[in-house]
Amino acid sequence: MCVTHCLANDFVNLTFDSPNIQRITPPRSPGDIYSGLTSDIIPGWNLSSGGTQVTSMYYWPYRPLFGIPPMLYDNSPEVAATAFGRYSLTLTATFPYQQGLELEQKGTIPSDAIGLSVFIASIGGDGIVSINGQDYFGTSSERLIDISALAGQTADIRITIPGFTEAQVDILGFTYVPEPSTLELVAIGGVGLGLASWKRQSLFQGRKMRQDRPAKVAE
Repeated sequence: MCVTHCLANDFVNLTFDSPNIQRITPPRSPGDIYSGLTSDIIPGWNLSSGGTQVTSMYYWPYRPLFGIPPMLYDNSPEVAATAFGRYSLTLTATFPYQQGLELEQKGTIPSDAIGLSVFIASIGGDGIVSINGQDYFGTSSERLIDISALAGQTADIRITIPGFTEAQVDILGFTYVPEPSTLELVAIGGVGLGLASWKRQSLFQGRKMRQDRPAKVAE
């Protein structure tokens, strides 16, 4: 069961955390940026600019770099331990991509999914997340998009970065409806806490009544 961030059954590399690193061309000099095919660095995703497919991009195993064309990078260990996972993207829509950048992937929303968590932090313009042509937000933050109405349906997920904009992008994954057994455990836990609280109050009141009771006067 998944109650937080998880992957769809037929979306490929939805969260950008499964690149084919072994296929990426290593740099000529240590410390330089790696380069490779888009299909290897972000498999499953289509990256385009002005209607033209972007077939190559970069990989940097240290930290995000701006001013560089589309690039996958390693998150810090602290960030990688969160829902962001090991990898995230920087999408820089400057020359030769001044017409903007667009990521797209189609797949089936899981039947029990209720949300999609997406992160965009941009400079110069607002990145836009759209599902089936519906724009959901264009602000710089992590947002949970309500997709409960699309559960079980085919969806076209797009992330659009306008021209002359630099953005950090990540998809954290789908959120799911808790299973009935989980809800039952939560309910039982709530009842248990309530009983424990009532018992503590009862003991306290009983102890207080004994303390307040006048001492028996010896005859």
